[in-house]
Amino acid sequence: MRRLATRAQSDADVAEAVLRYFRAHPEAADGLEGIARWRLLEETSLQEVEATARALRLLVDRGLLVEEKVPGMTSHYRLAPGAATAAPSREEG
Repeated sequence: MRRLATRAQSDADVAEAVLRYFRAHPEAADGLEGIARWRLLEETSLQEVEATARALRLLVDRGLLVEEKVPGMTSHYRLAPGAATAAPSREEG
């Protein structure tokens, strides 16, 4: 029963995302496969950005990367001095 509720919520979330897209792009038109493809691409991209942000924070926290903050720009990252041969720990931060 819980799985059905989860699926129904997931279907509702997908429906909202699709409607949001078409409202933002009222001239857009696509078939099922095309819509599924751009949805998957968008969702995967967001997940990868979030995972990369967590990985960067972990590497900065462990002193393996240096974060350079420039006002008005996104941060840039570079290898920390002495970190060329150090391996990241597999432990949770």
